[in-house]
Amino acid sequence: MEYTEYKFDRMRYKKSDYIFQRIEGRKLSDVYHSHDFYEWIVIYEGEVVQIVNDKTYNMKKNSYMVLCPGDKHKFVSQTDDIKICFLSVREREIKTVADLFGMDLTSLSFFCSEMDLKQKRLLYDFFLSSYEGEYKLLLSTLIKIYTDNSAKIVNIPESLKYAAKEMLKNENLCIGIKRFSELSGYSISHLRRLMKKYYNLTPHEYIKNARLESAYNMLISTQVCIEEISECLGYESVSHFNKIFSEKYGITPAKARKY
Repeated sequence: MEYTEYKFDRMRYKKSDYIFQRIEGRKLSDVYHSHDFYEWIVIYEGEVVQIVNDKTYNMKKNSYMVLCPGDKHKFVSQTDDIKICFLSVREREIKTVADLFGMDLTSLSFFCSEMDLKQKRLLYDFFLSSYEGEYKLLLSTLIKIYTDNSAKIVNIPESLKYAAKEMLKNENLCIGIKRFSELSGYSISHLRRLMKKYYNLTPHEYIKNARLESAYNMLISTQVCIEEISECLGYESVSHFNKIFSEKYGITPAKARKY
């Protein structure tokens, strides 16, 4: 099937590494095309059918898709109530954000899945009111959802899966890698090997990401003060917490709470 190649530099409206589109009820492109950039597609309402790399995918409410450079797609049909957003990101920016997760960019590939309720809630505010200052935060959230959901299809040992899930609790995050080792029953060195194999992260990277995700959730959903959030998640100081949070999300904890 013939296709058109879309280049990021020809699409961008101004100097930026991001292009964000929010569409409600409007007809989607039926041009078969590829990109030289990454693109996330998130369905908030309705349903679409599209062809990706010559295969047909039916995307329903709460589903999302990751398209990588070279992937080809077009929309075939859609329901009238469609609410959908697209985040297109230049490759160099994807690498920058992926590095913050300790993620090898070569492990990011075409992926289509459904969001759970928590993931949907994290993304819905972006659909309602997204602007350029939030795009790095949106991208970080999308990458986290991708890594969580792609890990579900791998045959992860139950003891490791259990420990990884328990480590998402603040009382365990506060203790850190020692608690991770205790929960899994593995030595720290063995835990490090298994985490790298199944999650493509070191235990320290996993804990760092989990702490920041928990911090973000607490900032937007509670009135707990920033100092208390920092302390309960095991950060050595509020200034250190501010620095790590800003490096990952491109925004300070105080500003994230305001948004």
